Amino acid sequence: MSRSTLQAFAAGLFIAAAILASYQYLFKHEQTISLSEAKDVISEAGYSISKEQEKTIKKTPAPQTAAKPAVPSPKQEKPKINAYTLKIQAGMTPQDISDILQKNRVIKNSDDMENYLNTHDLNGNIQLGSFVLTSNMSIAQICSTITRS
Repeated sequence: MSRSTLQAFAAGLFIAAAILASYQYLFKHEQTISLSEAKDVISEAGYSISKEQEKTIKKTPAPQTAAKPAVPSPKQEKPKINAYTLKIQAGMTPQDISDILQKNRVIKNSDDMENYLNTHDLNGNIQLGSFVLTSNMSIAQICSTITRS
């Protein structure tokens, strides 16, 4: 092999490696949620995970007392937890992301999230993909999830 042939072969390998690396970087495959992350989301939503399919509950009759007028107890409403799957795509800005989360009632104020991202220099660390976010997550938790930090 001549020197120029060897150099051309090396240049071809270098260009092919650069093309593959840029494709892998620009077109990342959607990331799946891990088992531990799924368990965290479920427990944060107020649900529990059980291995048993059925639970039996023994019912015991309530002791009867003198007739008292029933006093209705005030209903305790739990705040509704909104879960949303955020799909971050190439070209989305932090403002776009925070506006989507505010519109879907995951966060109350989009400016708070934008300020948090700016303050902690996380704007450039936002990852592409799908993320399950809930309204009971703090701004810090949401930013940590979407930046994988």
